[in-house]
Amino acid sequence: MDVAVEILGHDHSPRTSVYAFSGFYEALQRYDVPLIEAVDKDGQGRHTSVACHSVSVEAGRTFLRDRLEPEGKGTFPFLKLPAELRNEIYELVFTFPKAGFGWVYAYEPHSLWTRIILPNKTEEDDADLQDAYTSRSHYAPAVYAPQTSNILRLLLTCRRIYKEAVPFFYRVNHFHFHNTETFGKAISRLAASRIPHLSSLSLNLTVCPYTSLRKFVPAMKALTAIKSLRRLVIVLDDRYWLHLSAGSRRELGRVSPITKPAQIPGFAFLAEIASRAEVLQIKSNRDGERVLESWVRERVEALRLPKQSVASKKKRSRRTKAGVDEDSVESVAGDKEKVLKK
Repeated sequence: MDVAVEILGHDHSPRTSVYAFSGFYEALQRYDVPLIEAVDKDGQGRHTSVACHSVSVEAGRTFLRDRLEPEGKGTFPFLKLPAELRNEIYELVFTFPKAGFGWVYAYEPHSLWTRIILPNKTEEDDADLQDAYTSRSHYAPAVYAPQTSNILRLLLTCRRIYKEAVPFFYRVNHFHFHNTETFGKAISRLAASRIPHLSSLSLNLTVCPYTSLRKFVPAMKALTAIKSLRRLVIVLDDRYWLHLSAGSRRELGRVSPITKPAQIPGFAFLAEIASRAEVLQIKSNRDGERVLESWVRERVEALRLPKQSVASKKKRSRRTKAGVDEDSVESVAGDKEKVLKK
């Protein structure tokens, strides 16, 4: 097993994996065996466009055990386990790499599939995950997640498990939307009850003359159901958003030309969502004045200010109340002392 993992860590080819054991390469591609890293340098540190994916020995042994051991019979009383243990199991089952999932719009009509995003070793910083995806997606070996229905089939067991487990997949993983059109289509297909559980997103809101914007505003409005975000990465492009064609504006529900960011339908929702993020990264896709980036940052600060003011008032109120209570206690204690002296 150690040899098989070592071989596949250096040579990512179906032919090599056959010498280890049948089906290992295919399973790796389908993400049955969790991938832990991707590198883009050879042994001498030279850059190469070939990505090498590796798996831990423990994961490989688990893969073998599941296929070599006889199939178990009977049932396991899963719901009799303590809730804390069930939650740990849900998290293990639904947690994917830190880089997360990417929704990619395929060339086939009405096709939308996902892939696991694997950052390079040199791109471990969260801020570089966006670049890791966009720069590698054209030539890196495709690593596809299973169909969402397969990933989430544990939820079909019963209503109780569904209610307990459904938040984990959306809460613990990072979701990346490769472009504006893909973002609109993916969110429109996601059940409204699952959207509030999203907690880490990358929105590459770039557009081009042929980008469909029909679902952009409804998708942005749907995301306002998220009450809090751990992390939000936004990539903007002034070049097209501020110069949308008449057809693109009609898809957004606007007729007149756009002269400033506040006039772009859906951007008010974007600022509202961004104001709820604990970690917020906003980047411009082009060099220049960065009008959209500046506007979103200003709106976020304006939206956060009332919340901060309310929090400060509550804090002052608690301090004042505590001070009054202390004064009252001292006053009562003083009165008792006077009575005792008399």
